Amino acid sequence: MTLLSQYVKFMINGGVLGVVSLFLQAALYHLLGGTGSIAYATATLFTYVPLIVVNFCLQRTLIFSASGRLWKFILANAFVMLLVSAISPICRVVVADLMGGTAGDRSGFLLASLIGATPSFLLSRHWVFQTERNTSHDAGRSNT
Repeated sequence: MTLLSQYVKFMINGGVLGVVSLFLQAALYHLLGGTGSIAYATATLFTYVPLIVVNFCLQRTLIFSASGRLWKFILANAFVMLLVSAISPICRVVVADLMGGTAGDRSGFLLASLIGATPSFLLSRHWVFQTERNTSHDAGRSNT
């Protein structure tokens, strides 16, 4: 499968899961009081948790067609989760400044997630679900 077709499938998968995550993040943010950057970042963090297993299964079977390693997937997602959680309050402020306060609350997470999509794809493709080329190359190396 080509890089481009994997990236398109990855983005579609991310889009569908992204819609789910937007509703979940908004609900969690509301439950946490619906004000402030700490509540926003916390809601963002807890949004990732239930989606990790579903995403791993979808990527393993539909996008990369490779077994992958769940522990690597969790580490890669933890990195991306921290990245998105760290930049989501900044994105919230930027969107709020450009479009108004409520737009920042509704779209800051979306912008941060879009920014985090490419690093997520690259980690998944080249580290979690190694392509045949990477796997055959690694097979020739010693495990020492």
